Amino acid sequence: MALNNVLESAARLRPWIEPLIKSTTALDIMTHSLGGRVALQALNRPNGQGPSILSLVLTAPAVRCSAFGAGREFDPERIAAERIAVLHSIRDRVLRKIFVPAEGGRALGCFGPDLLPT
Repeated sequence: MALNNVLESAARLRPWIEPLIKSTTALDIMTHSLGGRVALQALNRPNGQGPSILSLVLTAPAVRCSAFGAGREFDPERIAAERIAVLHSIRDRVLRKIFVPAEGGRALGCFGPDLLPT
């Protein structure tokens, strides 16, 4: 159910972001928790082409660590952002108690990205 809400929210957000990207010199987006997944989905470009925001800041994102990285669900090369920052804390009790059991994996907001070597 939450994933359906994320996809629906991302689809609603995308039409708001695209004109802003085209009409401004710099646009930054800062998210928290599940909003990080919504923003990543809204800014995800399958072909990696098109205009980008300047910065995407993910604060305690409710996203699996394994979903973020080259060739993964949220490949930074396909996200319409010139820079992506992940603010995470191993002490985030909410993500550890709720996200980890529900998703069955490590939360990006707790552990940071598991990046593939380049």
